[in-house]
Amino acid sequence: MRAPRTVAEIRSSILAAADRSLRWTGSPPLPQVHMLVEDCEHPYAGHVVLSRRPRGDDPTTAVAGLGVLPAVLGATRVVVAWDAATLPGCRPAPSGPCRLVMVDADRRDHAVTRHVYDIQLSALSFVGVPGFVPRWRLESDSRRAPLPDPVDRLLTVWRHRWDRDVPRTVAALRRNGYRIHWSRPWRRWGGAALSAAS
Repeated sequence: MRAPRTVAEIRSSILAAADRSLRWTGSPPLPQVHMLVEDCEHPYAGHVVLSRRPRGDDPTTAVAGLGVLPAVLGATRVVVAWDAATLPGCRPAPSGPCRLVMVDADRRDHAVTRHVYDIQLSALSFVGVPGFVPRWRLESDSRRAPLPDPVDRLLTVWRHRWDRDVPRTVAALRRNGYRIHWSRPWRRWGGAALSAAS
């Protein structure tokens, strides 16, 4: 599959992956950050996903830690995505629709897109278990909307200047339970970085 090259393509891929996760497992997507290095031939570097059980740090700090790799890579733009049901420190409403939120951010500004969904049960599958069918609609798209504290801290971490020790950063993130998914053009480079750290 071709790596996305634009924010619109990244947002489409996040929405498609969230739909698959909800349909196959009934689980909303975990907090994640997608990285663009726009002055490269292949700008989309990949994405980092928060573990269900972050190690060491408290969950809110662990969300902010998603900003470390894009900072070290020198990413010029990020897309952060989360579901209110999986973002530490963010309590979803007890009733009403669920929301998948995406933030498109550069070094100075951000825009927030919210997709609302409801879950319906489908007919029994061949293994005798009902399937989940999310029904999506776009709720809002706004610039500079207020962000939950963990996401605001994530952007602050990313916008801060870090050293560029990529191998050490990759190894540390993986030890702490973050899942790093390199895009195909960056995969060989990311694998070499991990080897150098071991």
